[in-house]
Amino acid sequence: STSNGKILNTVYVSKTILSQSVDANLFKYVNIRRLLEVETGFTRNEPIQLAVTEAIEKAVEGLIVDGIKDNLWEVDATNIQVKNFLDSYTQEKDEADLALLYGRDRNVKRGKVGLEATGGVTYMAGDYPNPVAKPMLRGAVKYFLKPNLNLSASSNVFRLGNKEKLDVGYASLDLNLEYLLLPYDVFTPYFFGGFGTSFNSAFENYSNKIQYGAGLEYLITNDFGFKIYGEHNLNFSDNIDYIVSGKRDDYYWRFGVGVTYYFPYKSKIKTKK
Repeated sequence: STSNGKILNTVYVSKTILSQSVDANLFKYVNIRRLLEVETGFTRNEPIQLAVTEAIEKAVEGLIVDGIKDNLWEVDATNIQVKNFLDSYTQEKDEADLALLYGRDRNVKRGKVGLEATGGVTYMAGDYPNPVAKPMLRGAVKYFLKPNLNLSASSNVFRLGNKEKLDVGYASLDLNLEYLLLPYDVFTPYFFGGFGTSFNSAFENYSNKIQYGAGLEYLITNDFGFKIYGEHNLNFSDNIDYIVSGKRDDYYWRFGVGVTYYFPYKSKIKTKK
């Protein structure tokens, strides 16, 4: 205030300055005295002066808007024009709060509950030689505890086999924790791990196990995701292939592709104002 020196309002702004560099180098000895060196790449930097100018301009705009809201000054415009201007600024600010780099945002894209269906193959690693890939089906229910963390309960039916030695059917009930590396993106790697129990088609030969794995998911829409994954199953039994030999327990791999349906979820993550 020019009358008493009191600070009427303060505005804080921030601007990310982008700098990107990609380089590739090759060193190779052609012979004992000759070295071949190849370098290539590119660098892209945002001018700091432009970034500072944009931040100052946005700070001035924010100061004007706050002054209008706090009745520090009046605007030579109609009430409708002022309202439209304030609404436009508020919408832009909310979008900026959710914005990430390269056009990404913090909007939650996956619903809290999802249903998964996958198919694939299982690869045995037991006491018999020459394992062969056998079919596998999986159904799961997911519940998101956080945007990047969910609890997945699944049932699996699959076969295990070795060439001319073994071909048996199994089922398993698994419980996993899944962690999404990029929860707000349409494409994300994810990792999971948990425990379960398996049994054969005659509901015999029970075995407890732990499993862990990783995969990739791509959201075709916010409701449907396409995924591929690989999983390692460590059993606490050496009798999975119906032969006990050696000191190591049997284990197997599962590889699958499938889809997940996420029940619609329209809310946005709350951000601090």
